[in-house]
Amino acid sequence: MPSQMPAPTSHRTAAPCLARDVVTDDADCLARSISGWSQEYEQLKAGHFKGSLSEMRIGDAQLFLEQTSHALRQRCTVPADHVWFGLPHSDSRCVRINGVPVQSGRIAVHRGGQNFELMTPDALQFLGIVVKEDMLMAYARQFECDDWLTKMLGCPVLEVSETKKRAVQQNCLTILHHPRQTQSAPLYQSLSDQALSALFSLFEDAKPVSEDRSSSRQRHRLVERADAYVRSRSDRLVTVSELCTALSTSRRALQIGFQEVLGVAPHAYIRAVSLNGVRSQLRNADSPYGSVQDAAAAYGFWHMSQFAVDYRQLFGERPSETIKRRLCCSVE
Repeated sequence: MPSQMPAPTSHRTAAPCLARDVVTDDADCLARSISGWSQEYEQLKAGHFKGSLSEMRIGDAQLFLEQTSHALRQRCTVPADHVWFGLPHSDSRCVRINGVPVQSGRIAVHRGGQNFELMTPDALQFLGIVVKEDMLMAYARQFECDDWLTKMLGCPVLEVSETKKRAVQQNCLTILHHPRQTQSAPLYQSLSDQALSALFSLFEDAKPVSEDRSSSRQRHRLVERADAYVRSRSDRLVTVSELCTALSTSRRALQIGFQEVLGVAPHAYIRAVSLNGVRSQLRNADSPYGSVQDAAAAYGFWHMSQFAVDYRQLFGERPSETIKRRLCCSVE
């Protein structure tokens, strides 16, 4: 890869533009807000959720900043034929993509049309740059690095200069915060080119992060197996003891794995999965369950007063309030 890369040049005609801001207090609503993506969010930590999205889309390029108050488990699919680059910033735990940590000096990468999973911490700012792969490779050919870039796109995490990463984040934030009322199609295009130029500056020192085969990776696989077991028995609340028996592991190993990967205890995660399942039904106008009690029972909750307490503790609202707020998104 060349050590110095000039800014990419573009000769594209004016493309359709979109700039918008979304503010919501519902994780499901935020998951549906990013244009073109297919996503599901599950809240893992207790408390009233707050989230926001600032998005700019110019033709085949998309730039967004997502901010979330609470830890989430995200299942995501980038639009087909596009590539996503994720630049997270958190003062607490690091983001994980398919189990690989995206810590300081790293960025996440994923091609469109393929599912991936993110584990995100509390108080996260997540900057995303999404580019149509054809356009990305056209830029790469200007620098004779298209073969190199093709190989890099197969890696979920790239190691980059932290200094340059922060510079790219600041550059993109400046673009997103540009006064909307002064923007025109040519200006949007110029801003898009700035974002892509900033992204390419990261590639100068980028290298793939090899798969982690350490105990950290083993713990992630243990959590994956535990999660699959819990979800395959969604009609009841699985116990920690049952999990240990089913997975042939100890309580201590399970506790360490969940705390490292998810930042929550196993019993709290099991309950959060079930509560998120109930919430998804209450948020769905086409749900087959006619009442809160029916939806709760379908996920193994039989003690309704305790269910109501747990639900309010996790989501910061009563189940009845969730039903009333099915259309909760506010687009500014």
